[in-house]
Amino acid sequence: SLAFCLFWFIALMIIAICFPYFSWKMNRDRIIQQKKLADKSIDLATDAVLGAFDWQLSGQQRKFTDRKSELSKQLAKVKSGGRRFGWVRDFLIECLLMATVVVTLLWSYQQFFGHTVGIDLIAAFVLAIFPMSEALTDLNRGASEATYYKDSIERLNSLGPIKKQTISQLQENLHPDIKIDNLSFAYDSKKEVLKGINMNIPFGSKVAILGRSGVGKSTLLKLITGDLKSDRGSLEISGVEKSQIKNSQNQIFSILDQNPYLFDMTIANNLRLVDPKADNDRLMEVLKEVGLGKLLANLPDGLDTPMREAGSRFSGGEQQRLSLARILLRDTPIVILDEPTVSLDPLTERQVMQTIFRVLKNKSLIWVTHHLIGLENVDRLYFIENGKTKFSGTPVQSKQDPFLKKLWQLDEI
Repeated sequence: SLAFCLFWFIALMIIAICFPYFSWKMNRDRIIQQKKLADKSIDLATDAVLGAFDWQLSGQQRKFTDRKSELSKQLAKVKSGGRRFGWVRDFLIECLLMATVVVTLLWSYQQFFGHTVGIDLIAAFVLAIFPMSEALTDLNRGASEATYYKDSIERLNSLGPIKKQTISQLQENLHPDIKIDNLSFAYDSKKEVLKGINMNIPFGSKVAILGRSGVGKSTLLKLITGDLKSDRGSLEISGVEKSQIKNSQNQIFSILDQNPYLFDMTIANNLRLVDPKADNDRLMEVLKEVGLGKLLANLPDGLDTPMREAGSRFSGGEQQRLSLARILLRDTPIVILDEPTVSLDPLTERQVMQTIFRVLKNKSLIWVTHHLIGLENVDRLYFIENGKTKFSGTPVQSKQDPFLKKLWQLDEI
């Protein structure tokens, strides 16, 4: 029946094209307004958390709560309009689907009793067409929300394709070396943060990078891990330019910093974030390696012990050891230490650093620090000042350098 086929074609086109187009067209301005109001709401929430004391001191609490209340009303009104539009749209679609059901029943009755089409063919058609029409109705919700995710889609598309050949090349080399040649970087054209940095880090070596705050130590780490791109010079890992392997950096680097990411979950789940397949025996093994075996044995719930938000159930040193256990589970060849013990007391700092060097003895370590505790364990240290390498040598040689010699003497007091 040409007329029946044409009816279904028009119905499906209305569901799959017309309704989604009008959903996008009519909801676009509303979604844009909703995003702006949501951004303002987040800003106010941030002010409420970080600036609560300032609001109280200035006596502006009432003004702040009024602004929050007005913004909440505007946001609720916009969302209510979106829900109302969605309800009307879905109701119209359901009416259209009901019309297709009625027409299909009438057509089937006519065809079956007219002995034109067998019951099996009618059943096959119905079982195929109605699930398809229901699936197409979800296009309308997607079209309505397309504007909301436009910015995210554009950012994802701008990342470009993954260079698989480079990743496979690195996977074949499980012992990567790092070579830095005349590396320079500036956040703007007025001032260079790093100027002509040269380093050679063979696999398995332990390197420390020292310097005052703001000299570019953390910037250098971001360049090494691929989070930043250098202005001049080269940075190669196993002979491959670092800018070409950004998508495989998680296979190469692990990072232990001063604020470990510990979540309000059990110890086991915090560890399994990096290796979901790790069994309890493996988790116990890495915890013992980092010196937490006795602590775990004294916990009634063992691996199922909740860590609370930010790992607050445990001390600073214990939190760093738990983060170190995660690094052992990840088993990457290079580990970055970004001042991991800066918030610890000297005794705990020395114990944690001794544990780090013991359990990571077979990996490359790049340690950024402004303390001298534990530097006797590194193979080479670099002191950066004014964006340049002021000293490069072994810990023994550093004790002969006029400037670093004074630092060693102060540290021993």
